[in-house]
Amino acid sequence: MENYKYKNRSNRVWSGLILLIIGSVFLLRNFGIFIPDWIFSWPTVLILIGLVIGFKRRFHGGGWLMMVLIGGYFNVQNLFDFNLTQYYIGAAFIILGLFVIFKPKKPGKNQWERKFEGFKWKDYSNAPADSWGNPPAGNTNPANPSAEPAPEPNPLHNQTSEPHASTQTTDNDYIDAVNVFSGGKQQIYSKNFKGGDVVSVFGGCELDLTQADFADHVSIEVVAIFGGVKLIIPPTWVVESQVSPIFGGFDDSRTINPVNSEPLKIITIKGVVLFGGVSISNF
Repeated sequence: MENYKYKNRSNRVWSGLILLIIGSVFLLRNFGIFIPDWIFSWPTVLILIGLVIGFKRRFHGGGWLMMVLIGGYFNVQNLFDFNLTQYYIGAAFIILGLFVIFKPKKPGKNQWERKFEGFKWKDYSNAPADSWGNPPAGNTNPANPSAEPAPEPNPLHNQTSEPHASTQTTDNDYIDAVNVFSGGKQQIYSKNFKGGDVVSVFGGCELDLTQADFADHVSIEVVAIFGGVKLIIPPTWVVESQVSPIFGGFDDSRTINPVNSEPLKIITIKGVVLFGGVSISNF
């Protein structure tokens, strides 16, 4: 509770400082002091909003950076006699590629450790053979009696909600979904879900979390730029929205189930929506 009060007070302080700075700039201009026109332009406002969002989230995620880059692009176009249009698409892909490559990964288990962590390997090297000289039960390699038995496949990796080519199923603890000019679906089966990041640029992404589970609290960082993100969440989870929509929207259309004897589960949705949308539903 104390942490919440401190954070709330900090947000009020920064909001007040921003209003004071804006008011001071307008007063100085009215007093005849020269203030460049680009300071009052919408690209500068977009840059300021991006910096404020980045500061509040300790510059984690890429939403604030996208806003700063878009505002900076239009400001450079207005300030200098230099045409950036012919370089815009190439530079945008380069920046997005660098962000995907050098983005810090959350700590987690190795992919193969997660895949086979549910299997218990047994040692049959010292077990006696039966009366016919066959290796002990469970060993599938007669040529090598000390070989370990092969595990059975995990059925969770083959399940899917719909027979759709773009649908994927995963039991990873972290989600890292990037959709650029494309769409995709993922169904999460992890029982130790720890959140993740979702980036949708000129595309769409759907995450089905109805089979996932976690303890206490998780968060998902969402960046939707001219794209959409759909989250399918159980009705018993509590959703906290910290999304900053700019010419976009955030919609929670779930049917809430007020009767719940299970421990409270809170999922926080963070991020930026620019000319896009984030929707939450039960199906």
